[in-house]
Amino acid sequence: MSQLLGSFKAESIKLKHTVSLWVYVLIPVIGGALFAMYFIMYMSRTDISKRLELILSAVSLLLPLLVSALCCLSVLQEEYNSFQALLTGIKKTKNILAKILLFVSLELFSLLLFFMFIIIAGIFTGELNTEVIKMLLLCCIYFVCSSIFMYLEHLFLSLKLGIGASVIIGIVECLGVILFSNISLEAMKLKWDMIPWAWSIGFIRSTILQYEQGNLGLLGTQIIHSLVITLLVLIVFGIWFKNWEGRGKNDD
Repeated sequence: MSQLLGSFKAESIKLKHTVSLWVYVLIPVIGGALFAMYFIMYMSRTDISKRLELILSAVSLLLPLLVSALCCLSVLQEEYNSFQALLTGIKKTKNILAKILLFVSLELFSLLLFFMFIIIAGIFTGELNTEVIKMLLLCCIYFVCSSIFMYLEHLFLSLKLGIGASVIIGIVECLGVILFSNISLEAMKLKWDMIPWAWSIGFIRSTILQYEQGNLGLLGTQIIHSLVITLLVLIVFGIWFKNWEGRGKNDD
């Protein structure tokens, strides 16, 4: 545990020297301000559930690109130093685990910061209540759970194949979100929770439906399925990374 905490601290220090830290702050501030304005301006034209669905769907759409960009920036920094900092130590898997934990922690901070603007907008319009706050908190949990898989995926792509592969897959995943967002919820019920790229939009649409029906609650079964798949991918990724010695040695 002490080595993991040490690696986490080291990753935090490295992050201070990149633009990634600003991405985690500026994107939610700018996006939150813009969507808060939309939330207020369309108060009399659109139902609150439709406005929240649009906002949350937009986050689902941007999430793959942001994860890809952040992983690429991190790997570029590591590649500049020939991956020495990442591969140093007897248990180097803790180094990559610390990086993932840092990503997830900062994403949680960014989401809470973003939703703060929406809550302020809800207070301004007089539409804020405990159900809206509960829905936003649930969506925050769903976004974090959905993104862990993507961090593993894009770190693997960036380390193994290069940042180009990660960017391309990130774009494809965005298109996938658009596709799933246009499929009816009845069709989405056909095991969308077994498709990692459909998790975020599936969680959001199901939560909006719960809100409209007045039975808002944690999607326990879907959460368990996503966490089990993520855990399996984490184990496979950990085994691969343990035997990875840098792109120059393994990928020629």
